[in-house]
Amino acid sequence: MPVEPSVRMPLLAVVAIVSMAAAGLSAPLDASAPQVAVTTRAVQPGEVLRVDVRCRCDAAPSWVRTPAGDVALFRVSPTSEDGANHWQALIGLDLETVPGVYPLAVYASEGHAPLRIYDLGVTTKMFATRQLRVAPSFVEPGAADLERIARDATALDAIFGSIAPRLWNGPFVAPVAVRPTSNFGTRSVFNGQPRAPHAGVDYSRAAGTPVVAPGAGRIGLADNLFFTGKTVVIDHGAGLFSLLAHLSVITVARDDTVERGVLVGRVGATGRATGPHLHWSVRLNGARVDPLSLLFATSAGGADTTSAPNRGS
Repeated sequence: MPVEPSVRMPLLAVVAIVSMAAAGLSAPLDASAPQVAVTTRAVQPGEVLRVDVRCRCDAAPSWVRTPAGDVALFRVSPTSEDGANHWQALIGLDLETVPGVYPLAVYASEGHAPLRIYDLGVTTKMFATRQLRVAPSFVEPGAADLERIARDATALDAIFGSIAPRLWNGPFVAPVAVRPTSNFGTRSVFNGQPRAPHAGVDYSRAAGTPVVAPGAGRIGLADNLFFTGKTVVIDHGAGLFSLLAHLSVITVARDDTVERGVLVGRVGATGRATGPHLHWSVRLNGARVDPLSLLFATSAGGADTTSAPNRGS
């Protein structure tokens, strides 16, 4: 069946789609073309966007082309009451995404025109700056520490660059049940020297507080790293990863499978830390995104809870 010629929607339509999806509403389904809804807190750097595609079309949507690259859609079941099939994808806008208007296109197969194209307007977001004092060795590490830092970075890059089948299912949860005490994207200045933006959120809790898996997945790393101390990385599949840092104790091992809510460690102050706290960061297909945005995108307005079982122990 020939693929329908691409249809571009104006920027204002994206705003309407976002509001509609967050409210849990849906537009009347046109049988001849997929309907696309985007659920997100905001279309800004560092945000996670959940894309829902519904249609009764013969050419099944396969992937979404986004500012961050091509992202595969996964099938959601059961089929909607109106007979439409349902697909989803999570898209990450890196915290250093340049504001502007980007095409968001839904494709069925190579060599065909996109089924739909939408203009995605990424707006500016201002991040705060914080001043921190840490041991001098964490600001100007020696030669041996630099070698260790390079090894740590290589190991993390290899993990974040891998793509496994989707293992997560349903809404994500916070790894500790308390409000975070630092903001994602904050520009960090250590001992007067600017460093990389804070690519996660921190939770100040007493040492020993339980830390749980935010979502189902496989343990890709359980080790003591220079900057993040005792660290657990969970591969949730489909290019989505959680990094839980500064732990005092790690209770899982590499290649373990875990379900959402399973204990993976306890709060500590290992690595470059000014006191006991948990650092949680998220990578989504290489993009550094706000974990709180992931919580919103996977819980608001009907994130998939049925199409893939948890594969935990």
